[in-house]
Amino acid sequence: MKYFLLPVLILFLFSSPVSAANLTLKEAEEFLANVEQLYEPPDEELNKQLEQDRKESPELAESLTPTEGYYYPAVDIYKLWQKAGIEPKPLRKDSNDFLFGYEVGMGEKWNLGYPATKLYSKADFKVLRVSSSSLAVSGDYQFLFFKKKDDKWVYFDYTYALWEKYTEPEITFLDDTLFYINELGCSGSGLVDFINTFYAISDGKVELLLYCPDKGHLVGWGLMFDREYESKMDYSDKVLTIDYTINIDANTNTYEPKEGKRYCEFPLFTTNRKVVFNWDGRNLSVDKEKSQLTIDDLENIFGGGEKEYYAMFQPEFDKAKNGTTEQKEWYQLFMEQVK
Repeated sequence: MKYFLLPVLILFLFSSPVSAANLTLKEAEEFLANVEQLYEPPDEELNKQLEQDRKESPELAESLTPTEGYYYPAVDIYKLWQKAGIEPKPLRKDSNDFLFGYEVGMGEKWNLGYPATKLYSKADFKVLRVSSSSLAVSGDYQFLFFKKKDDKWVYFDYTYALWEKYTEPEITFLDDTLFYINELGCSGSGLVDFINTFYAISDGKVELLLYCPDKGHLVGWGLMFDREYESKMDYSDKVLTIDYTINIDANTNTYEPKEGKRYCEFPLFTTNRKVVFNWDGRNLSVDKEKSQLTIDDLENIFGGGEKEYYAMFQPEFDKAKNGTTEQKEWYQLFMEQVK
């Protein structure tokens, strides 16, 4: 799970120092288009096991197809990083995870299979999104930023999105130097969370500003309610407004109801909340007078439990105290969890 909100000056561990890079946009595009056809041999150990399985289970023989060797296009992404002045570093503390599955000790070579690119433009900047088009490869994306210098577009910084498996992350500029990337925060059984990651281009660097939940749901996980949420964004005159619609359903997963089924869900409420940010060219700051949510509330839209959600939506929850029989019973037990 990605942590939602960070101060402006906290840097990601994978961030590279800004250097006097020589990489131009034209060179990057030509490099990624000039692929090498690499050969992937068949998995002999797996084929031996498949052959044994075919003998033991003739009815499954047609579905147990041996692997075959194949050629695939790739580029040595490490060479591009060297040209840009990017030094690979772990993506998280106490982790050996690197972008595009890069591994330490493999030498100055790392093949990115099925390279794909997409170009974005805004004012004085161009952004080249780099990824693999192969579904067999982890869905990592790197965004390379270029600025105009004389008659060339020259690299100056990058950011990234990790482990995308539902949609491709897109970059959207709200202002000349303010943008966000929609990406997957986390997913699993009964949960999914998409986030908007906001950045600013300042002093020749790409600065991470904050994470905001975009849409998602969480069902079960030991809580007494399920949640589903989505947001609508508006940006005008240096003001960013994000409106959230949040739907809450109660469940009986943690207790034996006096009436009705053992495991069931029933509706509680649907409500709206908004948060308003002011943009000063470098920072996004919460307008406390106009906002109905705080920075902590934004984090708790996905990650909060009974106590946090009750603090955000107390009037809506308290209506269950005088609701239906099942709502009253649920509310009494819910308040015990809150307290």
